Amino acid sequence: MANIKLVRIDFRLIHGQIVNKWIKATLSNKIIVIDDTLASNDFMKSVYTMAAPPGVDVLIYGEDEAVSKWKENQFG
Repeated sequence: MANIKLVRIDFRLIHGQIVNKWIKATLSNKIIVIDDTLASNDFMKSVYTMAAPPGVDVLIYGEDEAVSKWKENQFG
């Protein structure tokens, strides 16, 4: 099971507040975005991935895939 440090529901997905405050405050090394529209757009996925600081993985899933991944290993 993953050690989940913060869950945030926000239509802005990855933005300055996440990158500059929450990543540092929680010492997180991964951002998981769950959004059907974003998951189906390779260009926008690359934009969001580039928005994360170095060393922070970004995983982008649609809702169904996220549920499956959670059931499989709880994002561990």
